[in-house]
Formats: sequence, C-alpha cells, structure tokens
Amino acid sequence: MWGWRVGVACAVMTGVTGGVVEHPAVALEEVLGTEQRQEGGTALQEAGGMMAPALGVEDGGRRREEVTRVRDYRAFRIGVPESYTEQDMEEEARKASTATGGEAEGEGDSGPAYLGFGISAPGKRIGAKTNGVLAKFSSPDDVVNVYVAYTVGAQFKPTLVQVTDITQYGGVEEVGSLVLPSGGSIGDLSITNRKVSAPARDTGTMAGMYTPPPKFYYTYNFTRVKEAGEAGGRERVRLVLAAGGGKVYWLAVTTEMGGDAETREAAEDAARKIVDSFRIK
Repeated sequence: MWGWRVGVACAVMTGVTGGVVEHPAVALEEVLGTEQRQEGGTALQEAGGMMAPALGVEDGGRRREEVTRVRDYRAFRIGVPESYTEQDMEEEARKASTATGGEAEGEGDSGPAYLGFGISAPGKRIGAKTNGVLAKFSSPDDVVNVYVAYTVGAQFKPTLVQVTDITQYGGVEEVGSLVLPSGGSIGDLSITNRKVSAPARDTGTMAGMYTPPPKFYYTYNFTRVKEAGEAGGRERVRLVLAAGGGKVYWLAVTTEMGGDAETREAAEDAARKIVDSFRIK
C-alpha cells in the first residue's frame, strides 16, 4: 500500500536499538515500569509543569542544554522545549467563530489537513478527521510544529465496546490505512509499535497496589512534499496514535527538511524527544 518500512526495536529499559527492515511483522518497543522517560536526568517539579534538561542549543558557539517542560493536560502529557510557543486554542476558536458568524465554533487551527486534522462531521468517512486540536506548539523559528488532537472512538472506527487501547482497532498497518495520506504522496515510511507499561500504584485501599494495563502507541514516520500553496518544500512527519476512555488521541510533529544541517539536526532531535514523551492518561 505505502511500501511499509518497519522499524524493529528491542525491549530495553534505557533505549532503542535496531534498524529498518522490509518485513511484515512489527516488533514491540517496550518502555517498562515508567510513565515518562526524562532525557538528561531526574525531572524537577515546578509550577506549571515538570522540567528537565533536554535539547542542545547553540549559545555563543557553545552547545548548552535547553529545558524541556512537561505540559500536563487532563487527557495527556507531553514534553516540549521551553522556548516553544503554545498557541491559545480557545482564542483561535473564538477568532474562527467570529470570522464565520459562529459556524466554525471550536475549530481554530485545525492542524495538518493531509492527516485529516479538523472537525469531523456526520457523513464524513470514518477515521478521516479529528475533532479539533487540543494543543499546538511551535519552535521559535517555526521549523517544528506540534499538534495534539482527538477523535471520538465511534467516529474513528465503530466498535462494540468502549475503546481503551489503540490495538482494539487492529494492527499498526491496519490503523495506518485509516489515517495515512494515500496516492503516493508520502515516502520513506517507517512504523513502530510501542508498548508502555506504567509502574504499580498504591490505591490507598485494602486492594493495595494496582498495576495499570500497558498502553500501545502506533508511530508513523514519513516524509512528504508540500502541496502548492504551502510554505516550504519538504517536511518530515511523525504521527502517533493511542487510545483510551473511548477516544483516539493523535500527536503530529512536523519538521521542515530545508535549511542547514545543524538546524535540521536540532529539529529532528527535538521531534524525537517530543514523540518519546507523549503519554495519554
């Protein structure tokens, strides 16, 4: 269909090894006993979110560590460099509503249209669109853009029971057929199926300790040539899908592929860490 290139990962505590091979099976990348990995050391609690050393930034010819802030939302958590700007989605929705006489209430910045980001409406193809962007971040140079959105499970693909994990929709290739652009518009596609196990928790009751079931995260990494009217030439996209509480959550991280090698390397490093930090609750 897209010429799947499958990323093979090992089940290890501290990292990922392996390469990209042509193979129909997808090995699991397991993250064990942790809800979030922090690059560069232990996270520090601070008002407004968790903080930890993260991305390298040039400062007077010396490479320094930029701080990553873990943004904690009601439904998900994500680590984003502190220098990134967070868009006020409520304000964007109000602007969109005002501009259209109230018809577009709640839309705001609908995210990457080629991935189906936008408002889902009755009669649209199942799995085609999200229900709006929950959060958006942009790097200072606008090379990296981060979107988090969701789809109500029944609109994504009907099931007999409430969806609690993305695997209920099938394997990573089957879910990819619902969300990835078709018609040869993407290239260099690799996929990863990641299993994240949370640590046991004390319930504070006679039941004692409780270990939440693991969550699976389907990741699609590909490049695309931008269409006429879009700024720039080519971009790399990392799309992550996970499910819980009857909803499917989408994370899309886009990085511009132009510019000098140093800028591209910094953008790719940021994108990888953002994807790795994403957790739904």
